[in-house]
Amino acid sequence: MIIIKKRINALFYSSEKLGLLNYRYPAKTLENDYLYSQGKFPTKITAYDLPEYYKYIYMYRNYVYLKTAGVKYMIYKPNYFVDNHLFKDDFLYVSFDKEIVPYTDGRWEHYTGYDVLLYGRSICKFLDYAEQYSDYDTSEIRKEIEKKIIWYMEHNPDHPELSNKMMPFSPKADILLHSLSRNDPPEILDKQKEEILGFCKRYNLTPGDVYKSTTPAGLPAVAEELVNRNDRGEDIKIVLGVKYIKDALDETMWNETERVFWGHDIALKLIYVRKEE
Repeated sequence: MIIIKKRINALFYSSEKLGLLNYRYPAKTLENDYLYSQGKFPTKITAYDLPEYYKYIYMYRNYVYLKTAGVKYMIYKPNYFVDNHLFKDDFLYVSFDKEIVPYTDGRWEHYTGYDVLLYGRSICKFLDYAEQYSDYDTSEIRKEIEKKIIWYMEHNPDHPELSNKMMPFSPKADILLHSLSRNDPPEILDKQKEEILGFCKRYNLTPGDVYKSTTPAGLPAVAEELVNRNDRGEDIKIVLGVKYIKDALDETMWNETERVFWGHDIALKLIYVRKEE
């Protein structure tokens, strides 16, 4: 039997043919779930053929399978003119080859040399993937993102887009930190503590007490205890929680916990940890 190896080298693949007018008309797709290379050229490739580093992400008004390995340069350009959205008007310029070079037209700054332009919440998703599959140091970009979040919070303190999951750690604040975790074996809790200490070191924070709920349903009870301590005058501003990949029950309990904190001006920051096999 002859096995034909498919050439997979495009920056992205899409299930629909993309173009300037693709959002106005019925989508044009291929049979057998084949994908378009670069959103234009028909292939015999399906999503199952793609390597792991092709990730499903929103780009060019559509979801595509975007390459996240081999990233060489990235520039994040936040928008500080429009304050009714957090990331919608921000841009992440990505290059897999050439250096990204800025230039001006006399009024505005532009960039050349980039291969992909991302915006909105796809920015943060791509940074995670670039760290994992390109070993790219995103620390400086993340500092700029955190500045943007703080700026947005100051301009929109009651905006519904501000969920606790997006709340930043502010290095200006004296924060008491806590950990909420599920009913896990000691070695998993130790790993979670390492995650917390890493965040504390990064943001020059002093960690507080560590709580361990016996079940996911115990999270709201822990939240209530921390809220009571806050109401008694303790300076609890941010609670750091460690959780695994979402499941229905866990997500419901975390949402309930989040609402408890949100009503008392306490931000809940979640760190997602993959459970070891």
